[in-house]
Amino acid sequence: MLNFLPAFIIGPISLILYTLNTIFWLIPILVFSLLKALIPISFSQKIFSYLLDLMASGWVAVNTINQKIFTQVEIELTGLETLSTKDWYLVLANHQSWVDILAVSYTHLRAHET
Repeated sequence: MLNFLPAFIIGPISLILYTLNTIFWLIPILVFSLLKALIPISFSQKIFSYLLDLMASGWVAVNTINQKIFTQVEIELTGLETLSTKDWYLVLANHQSWVDILAVSYTHLRAHET
């Protein structure tokens, strides 16, 4: 979208936005995680889990917007129709680069859309 700007401007702006987004979500995620750990009531555990999932999804959504604004990356996903939002899945990323975090996050967001 902003590909008319030179890379030496796009990179730092994008990095700043990723950093601000992470800091924004980090504090409430830490607080609710601590509350979830300290309050061992089943009902509250479910509420905290739901809220934590919403916060993680918010972090992913803003990162995805950032990615769409500053890059021309296209990700093609297949097999999402067999996933269920009612189930849990183990996702492994080898972290050879930071790109796998964005790819896994994007997949998470798309899986919740279907």
